Amino acid sequence: MLYLLCGMTAAFLAAAMYLSENDWTHPSVVFSAVFFVCSLFCVVEKNKFAITLEPVTAAVILAGILVFLILELAEKKLYLNRKGKSKNIRGRDDALCSVSDIYVVLLILAQTVSILFFVKYLGMLSAAYGEVSGQTFDSLGEKIKLFDTMTKFWPDTYASLNLKMPMAYRITNPLCMSAEFLVFYVGVKDFYYHKKINWLYIVVLFLAAIRVLMNGSRSPLLRIITFVGILYLIFQTQDKKKIKFGWKLLLGLAAAGTLLAIGMLILLFAMGRGEDFDLETYLFTYVGAQIENLDTFLKANPVTLWRGVSENKLFGADVFRGLYLYLKKWIHLEVSIPSIAVYAFSNNGIEIGNVYTMFYALLYDFGYVGCVVFTAVMAGYYVFTYGAIIRETPQKNRIIDLKTFLYAYLFNDLLMSFFSNRFYETVFDGTFFKFVLLTICLDVLIEYDPVKRLCKNKKL
Repeated sequence: MLYLLCGMTAAFLAAAMYLSENDWTHPSVVFSAVFFVCSLFCVVEKNKFAITLEPVTAAVILAGILVFLILELAEKKLYLNRKGKSKNIRGRDDALCSVSDIYVVLLILAQTVSILFFVKYLGMLSAAYGEVSGQTFDSLGEKIKLFDTMTKFWPDTYASLNLKMPMAYRITNPLCMSAEFLVFYVGVKDFYYHKKINWLYIVVLFLAAIRVLMNGSRSPLLRIITFVGILYLIFQTQDKKKIKFGWKLLLGLAAAGTLLAIGMLILLFAMGRGEDFDLETYLFTYVGAQIENLDTFLKANPVTLWRGVSENKLFGADVFRGLYLYLKKWIHLEVSIPSIAVYAFSNNGIEIGNVYTMFYALLYDFGYVGCVVFTAVMAGYYVFTYGAIIRETPQKNRIIDLKTFLYAYLFNDLLMSFFSNRFYETVFDGTFFKFVLLTICLDVLIEYDPVKRLCKNKKL
């Protein structure tokens, strides 16, 4: 069954490439590709981890890919019916981006404040936990690791310390996050169309990476990388200059993936998380084990067509977990949602992580039918938004095309579909709500540019 899954995901990938006319960045191609790579890793590591696969596990994954292909066909047919031709009609979005250096300098100052106050908080946290546990945390790396461990795996202990983030950090952190991605958008657009880059943007990128890594997680850094990468490729597609699919591209992607993996490994050790390291198990845990873990879950739980195994009274408690926890803060909603991200083991007893592909939470809450429905909602967003981005001319005289901006931001969640339920975890979360609202406000600010208008008025 494992070989069948690998072969079928490869066939679906080929079909997605054909339907998209070899557009290798199309959502259906990306979705098919990540599950093909994941299943291929399972084939390679079949003996070491004693992998056996149930037909229902393969059926769930293939049904998810098929949903993307069906919606790709629907979007293409809708476009052809509307325009009567398959050629892109979108014009170049090559207007010169202009963001005042004053705003960028203010962002750099806000990033610095955010970093300093978070370092202060890490010190407070390590001191408070040290009083309880008797442990000491001298280096910054040890404090970062403690924060990461407590927020991910010891939430009750973390909450019991009752330490509030400094107000300066709570104000600057969401502002910096939105402003950083706006700067990245402007920087990529200027670099692609005008081969220029403001050195201040490099400073913003450097400080953004520090802010991310100080939280102990590498995932947000990967989001920045995918945001920049897919934006550049989108501009190439709109400009009809994208690199054609072939062996050179495959080698380039393989090289980029290898460099990224090496970089993530370096960061793993730099953040003090490389104890008892085994490269083969580590790689499989991040790429491949998710399918095995999903299979383990389905073998052990009576998931049905119309019902998952969740006993929580809240609708989609785990899929919409972030939304419920956010509402709890504002309207004092009674919410108790135990984590379902438990560590799993292979058939021969090797620990292989606590992630189960995007289908896990959907199956857990809604059963097989609900899993297909919510996969279709996600696929609909990516497929139809991407179609609009590459075919429709954006609003003139706008620095930021918000549709493209949000798609690029959420692209990482599509890419990580093999890993976990990132799309719904991101979209239905308070952090994302604030991110979108602040992005819109900052977009209006840089479009209106009161500083520039004031300077013009003074000259007059």
